[in-house]
Amino acid sequence: MLGIDYGSRRIGMAISDVTGMIARPLDTIHRSVLEDDMKKIEAAIEQFQPEEIVIGLPVSMNGQSSEKTKEVINFIDNMKKSIRIPIVQWDERLTTVIGERMLIDSGVRRENRKNMIDKVAAVVILQSYLDSKTK
Repeated sequence: MLGIDYGSRRIGMAISDVTGMIARPLDTIHRSVLEDDMKKIEAAIEQFQPEEIVIGLPVSMNGQSSEKTKEVINFIDNMKKSIRIPIVQWDERLTTVIGERMLIDSGVRRENRKNMIDKVAAVVILQSYLDSKTK
């Protein structure tokens, strides 16, 4: 499975192992135009052949939608035009905070965390989805 953390500047990606038990970071796409972003995601799909895509859906702490939620849903709608595998929306509340804490606890310097946080957030999103499937 491919995990995606969609952001306004970057898109973090993670991939699961073949057993669907463990997520690991892939790449961070530095956003440009939608077409180029999609080509990079499609390249990852071509390389890893995931059966499903899990994309973080940003909602507020009280579960309400926001402008960012609408932006991600629009991005998913655009993905569906060219990607033919199932796309699952997954609650991403606090994933960036959890990812940031993981990087701090791992001793990653502040200036390096910025370059890693999006793919780590994608790992948190994907891992939480994987964990929910084993319950």
